[in-house]
Amino acid sequence: MAHFDLSVPELERFALDLDEPADLREFWDTTLEQAREHELDVVLTEVDNHLELVTTYDLEFSGFGGDRIKAWLHVPAGTTGPSPPWSSTSATAADGGSRTSTSPGHWPATRT
Repeated sequence: MAHFDLSVPELERFALDLDEPADLREFWDTTLEQAREHELDVVLTEVDNHLELVTTYDLEFSGFGGDRIKAWLHVPAGTTGPSPPWSSTSATAADGGSRTSTSPGHWPATRT
């Protein structure tokens, strides 16, 4: 169960007091336009995670600037088709470097 510093009514009213940069809209319009210039090129490959209740996939796609993004996609075993956003599907992204997990059934103890 999630724990919050604010009550539900306070969270519903909460708004950050941030100064929006003058070029924020232009930045995002340009960024999204650039993102549409390349294909997502999604590759999804099932991997053996040694777990009975979870199916794991190697997920790879082209992200910002066409850089390849890699993650493990975990879904309940037997799941087919798109999952609703409230389901228990999750993606575990590895940031790269020596602290990443080498197998999908092994969860890193720390994340930096």
